[in-house]
Amino acid sequence: MILARRIFGFALWGLSLWLLIQSLRPMMFQLRQTADIGAALQDPVYFLPLGSAVLGVIAGIVVLLAAPAGAMLGMVAATVYAVYGFGAMVMGGGQEMWFPKLVNASLMAVLALGAARLPRKPG
Repeated sequence: MILARRIFGFALWGLSLWLLIQSLRPMMFQLRQTADIGAALQDPVYFLPLGSAVLGVIAGIVVLLAAPAGAMLGMVAATVYAVYGFGAMVMGGGQEMWFPKLVNASLMAVLALGAARLPRKPG
């Protein structure tokens, strides 16, 4: 069971790290265009996925350390990313805009819930 918890934690960490890298790319493009980091950080299109990815990376590390707060933090990260995906859907974005975001949020939630369901101590 400890190995399964570590697998869930590592998968959550890896997915969130990948989302972090993917959310930094448009922010860096915006920064190259405007040279103003404040404008990029004020736009929810940039800070919502970045914030949820950072929370997910931290949650993955906390799950790997077998702390009970890791799963809760992972669910918060998944919820923030889902809000971002639903926002893209409501604002009229095409399916290629919101569908991957909701799939990633669902995967983050499944990994966090899977880590929460596993026992923390052997035996």
